[in-house]
Amino acid sequence: MFWYSLDSWREYSYLDEDDKEKGENRDERRWIEKNNRVARKERKKEEMTRIRTLVDNAYACDPRIQRFKDEKKQEREDQKRARQEAAKAKTEEEKRLKEAAEEVAKKKKQVEDEEQLAKAAIAKKEKEVQKKIFKKERKALRTFAKEMNFFATDDATMVSNMAEVEKLCELLELVDLQSMNESLSKGDSDAAVMTFKSQVEKVNKKLQTEKAQMLANTRKEVHGNGVAPRGKEWTDEELHILIKAVNLFPAGTGQR
Repeated sequence: MFWYSLDSWREYSYLDEDDKEKGENRDERRWIEKNNRVARKERKKEEMTRIRTLVDNAYACDPRIQRFKDEKKQEREDQKRARQEAAKAKTEEEKRLKEAAEEVAKKKKQVEDEEQLAKAAIAKKEKEVQKKIFKKERKALRTFAKEMNFFATDDATMVSNMAEVEKLCELLELVDLQSMNESLSKGDSDAAVMTFKSQVEKVNKKLQTEKAQMLANTRKEVHGNGVAPRGKEWTDEELHILIKAVNLFPAGTGQR
């Protein structure tokens, strides 16, 4: 403020106690001038202190100044309170949004879990139903085969056909199994034999194709990659025996 930065133009030379011109020589005059400068500086300092004290008293006693200070202080406090309230509101809003998002995610996950459980329950039920249907149709096929003497006229053929019946029970799809049982239920022995042979031929052909493809892939992996096979390579006769064994006891057969 103006009064606190006031620099008086007064130099107080008129209050000098000694006149330097009265000095007998140059050194004495210099000494007198030096003492005078010190005294002037001290007087000026006292004067400035007096002025500042007067200004302080004026500011302290002036109600306008006090009101101005109070208003400034209140303004700063209001601004500080506003910033604090804004920060608090922002924090609460962020917390609310976070909790809302977590609640939405929780409900979504809960719904998804319930849907998964429902789907799993339905799939389990369908699987159980299909398993029961498979069991019923396999039992029916075994019953039809037994009643028709396993579609054979001699013991050797009957033993072979028994294995083929078990193979059909294990490998036929449900639709094919139901279709075959429907055909067998008509009681026509000749048609039943033809249906049986047709299904056996179809299944064996499928197994032959799968096994041939598997062997081809195995040979390709062993020889095509430039890797020498371990041990002696299988002969055609051994491969033929392997295919017959796999056909007799296909994958999924009980106690294979």
